[in-house]
Amino acid sequence: MIVLADSNTDVLAAIRADPCCEIGEGPVHGRLPVVLETKSVAEDRAKVRWLEGLPGVALVEVAYHDFSDTTVDRQPDEGGGGTREDSEGARR
Repeated sequence: MIVLADSNTDVLAAIRADPCCEIGEGPVHGRLPVVLETKSVAEDRAKVRWLEGLPGVALVEVAYHDFSDTTVDRQPDEGGGGTREDSEGARR
C-alpha cells in the first residue's frame, strides 16, 4: 500500500510504467494498492526503496509478502550474528 503525499499524476505514471508493478483501484483517501511481482528478495527490496523515493509518495506499507516461489536469499544478520533467510517459515 502506498500512501500518497498528494494526487501527483507523475507518481502514478511512473508506477504504471514499471512492468513489476500492478496498481489496484485507487487512489482512495490518498492510499494506492500496488502489487509487486519480482524475481528475488533483493529485487523486491530495491523496488520498495524505489517506490519510497518517488516524489509524491509519503509512505510505502508492505502489507503481505510471499517468497514461496523464489530461492532463499541469504544475507548477513543485522545484529552481526549469523545469517537470516528471507523465505516463508525460514529462520530470521
